[in-house]
Amino acid sequence: MNKDIFESKKKFFQAGHTLSYDFRILQLKKLKESILKYEEDIVEELRKDLNKSEFEAYTSELGIVYSELNLAIKNLKKWMKIKRVRTPIFLQPGRSYILP
Repeated sequence: MNKDIFESKKKFFQAGHTLSYDFRILQLKKLKESILKYEEDIVEELRKDLNKSEFEAYTSELGIVYSELNLAIKNLKKWMKIKRVRTPIFLQPGRSYILP
């Protein structure tokens, strides 16, 4: 069962479906929505497991995740652009790029 799921996900990834901006932004937004939906449950489990107050759970766990998700959503397009970088002298006359 798990192997079938893994193979299915692997084929999906290898087909290049995860490369588009639209797919990635949708996944980030879905993740944020899911965390928001289960925020109370997450806070409760952090209280049970680590004895964290609601304030502490938000400031040390959830707040950081929300902040990083917002940053990724805001900058994804920029991060996905091909960026030309300096080529080391020993690789001249080649050209170097950072690909998303």
